[in-house]
Amino acid sequence: MILLSKRQAKINITGRVQGVGFRPFIYRMAVMNSLRGYVINLGDAGVEIIVEGSKKDIEKFLVDVEEKAPEVSDIEDIITEYHIFIGKFNKFIIDKSKITGRVASGIYPPDIGICPECLNDMEDPEGRWYDYPFTACAWCGPRFTSVESLPYDRERTHMHDFPLCQDCNQNYYDPLDRRFDAQGITCSQCGPTMSLYDASGNRIEADDLFKETAGYIKEGSIIAIKGIGGIHLSSLATRDDVLEEFRRRKDRKNQPYALMSPDLQSIREYAVVSAVEEHHLTSWRKPIVLLKKKHKIISDLVAPGLDTVGVMLPYSGIQTLLFKHLDELALVMTSGNRRGLPMAITNKAAFNELGGLADYFLLHNRRIINRSDDSVLRIIDENPAFTRRSRGYVPDPINIPARKGIAISLGAELRNAAAIATNGKVFMTQYLGDVDTLEGLEFEKNAIQTMRDLLNITRNPDVMACDLHPDYMTSQYGQVISQEMGVPLVKSQHHHAHITSVMAEHAIKEEEVIGIALDGAGYGQDRQIWGGEVLKSTYLGYDRVGQLEYLPMPGGDLCAYYPYRMLIAGLTNALSDDEIRDITENHINHALPHKKNELELILNQSRRENTLKTSSFGRLLDSLSALLGITYYRSYEGEPTMLLEAFANRGSYQNITYQPEIIQNNGKYILNTSNMLKYLINNQNTFKKPDIASFGQKYLAEGISDIGLKVAEETGITKFALSGGVFVNEFITSHISNKLSKERYTVLRNHKVPPGDGGSALGQAVTALHHVI
Repeated sequence: MILLSKRQAKINITGRVQGVGFRPFIYRMAVMNSLRGYVINLGDAGVEIIVEGSKKDIEKFLVDVEEKAPEVSDIEDIITEYHIFIGKFNKFIIDKSKITGRVASGIYPPDIGICPECLNDMEDPEGRWYDYPFTACAWCGPRFTSVESLPYDRERTHMHDFPLCQDCNQNYYDPLDRRFDAQGITCSQCGPTMSLYDASGNRIEADDLFKETAGYIKEGSIIAIKGIGGIHLSSLATRDDVLEEFRRRKDRKNQPYALMSPDLQSIREYAVVSAVEEHHLTSWRKPIVLLKKKHKIISDLVAPGLDTVGVMLPYSGIQTLLFKHLDELALVMTSGNRRGLPMAITNKAAFNELGGLADYFLLHNRRIINRSDDSVLRIIDENPAFTRRSRGYVPDPINIPARKGIAISLGAELRNAAAIATNGKVFMTQYLGDVDTLEGLEFEKNAIQTMRDLLNITRNPDVMACDLHPDYMTSQYGQVISQEMGVPLVKSQHHHAHITSVMAEHAIKEEEVIGIALDGAGYGQDRQIWGGEVLKSTYLGYDRVGQLEYLPMPGGDLCAYYPYRMLIAGLTNALSDDEIRDITENHINHALPHKKNELELILNQSRRENTLKTSSFGRLLDSLSALLGITYYRSYEGEPTMLLEAFANRGSYQNITYQPEIIQNNGKYILNTSNMLKYLINNQNTFKKPDIASFGQKYLAEGISDIGLKVAEETGITKFALSGGVFVNEFITSHISNKLSKERYTVLRNHKVPPGDGGSALGQAVTALHHVI
């Protein structure tokens, strides 16, 4: 009867179960439930478990696995098969790994923020990890940034340079130790070390390098600090004089800096933190989260003119030890790079590229294999909206509804990321920044090759994908490389790629959606600059069924850098030249670099038939920013619209009753925007400026939503997909989403990749596969 009650079970678990201490966890759960057998890694196909014991114990084991799995793990599926009890095992063991050659459940985890247990180890004066900055275990530490090649073993990581001491070796082979089989473990006896240098590269000797560095920070110095995925530049966040000097050196006049605080309590001293924001801040991924400012404790120069500030918590022992010697609520912690260059990752690059920026250099002798900037997100309607997806998230795959074929997509140009699609998953590269220089393009090439190597993709892809814009370096590279490999190149219209990225995230298959794509610029099929679009979309194509009114864009990108130029050009659709001269007379001397001469040139070019035109939502927001005198020059991408959003949060649109003006032309709905600009500029002294800012956002959001609803009513389509860089604007995103939801439509947004150009490679990849496979 005892034998009859026993069973053998074969259990296959897929998901993020590599490099997270999953096998030792399974070992502990099996022993705790009196089971015998083994657990084995199947490479990228997950883990296989054979257990023998009573069915009751096996069932309890399965419950424990699901309920007590390591926080960093992510179980996608558990498949259990029961068999006749054989009795071939006398204990439970962790068996040697075997490789299946499949890409089924990811590569290995992203970089994992330091865990509470390791932080406790760093506080133990009797332990090997006391005040040791590289403390890590199977549950935390570098992953993506550490790997040279697969399989994921120590000799193929940056820890190859640091052989294990006898004590670490014992931890490594003890299945009951949380450092069992942890490739990144080390201790003060055998691991990497820190060094401190002055601006001339001279080494500074000190009993406690972190205490010494903290002293320099307190004095107002700027420090280059080598971390997990790159080198940061850090300083005090409370002194205006320090921030002024920081901005002068970095040639970064207004672009906001990220902050790092030692704990949540400190963050709450200067920012509002919701429950959802707290969840993301304290998660093992440790992203930068945009929070609403409160109490003026942090210098206004951290994020000039904005009502939000980007904040993260320490995610490494290096950062933890620095704060141990500081009594500061926050430090500036921004990427260490020169304008136009990727973040520095080597000690040599630190001195060569950050010389003149940093006063001191706190560096270590462990290599950073793969560069990875900090991820950035904000919470809108309880869901994340990324502006940058990198450390903590890459290389986590995204499941897509296209299971066959391999595609490589190159993304767009600014704030870019590339992607590889294979076996029903898309693997986004880390954040690449702006790919408008040779250095940026080289970084993208290397990132794609790294991802190919980690995915063990040795053959050419079935298709390449890029943006439709002929002048993007990524598009030009796509043209060259597709010809060299002899594979087709699918060029995705910019806004269609945004919409298909949402469709892919939400596993939309053949269903048609109404896409609302809002951003600053994208090359249209009519060779104009799109940016405020309503597209009836599938993966294979789209119909442009709605848009913002075309406005002239004389000088092209000059209108993006000088928003008053865009305002004047937009007004030419609604006012005469003399009326515009009269209205702008008191502004052009400080709003336009070349004053009256430039005004006349803008008026002349705007009236020409062959002048470039734009339907950009972003350029309209820029125009409103200029109209209100908020800014006349864009010093960083998105600046006028971000300042407008903060300004609008001080006002209310309810005092202005001007209604959206929608016309239909050749079967396409068009939201008039020039008359709105005319109305607001003529009444700018009637209403409060913050109210005008709030109304301008509301008018555009309301109008584009109304077009979408008209199309939905006519077509019977029930799903909306919202994407594009504008959808990191909280008011506009919430207003559009709520308006559509109230009419009982399903509203889909990007939650796994940025709605901006950093997510377009996802849409490009899925679109390309649908065209070729």
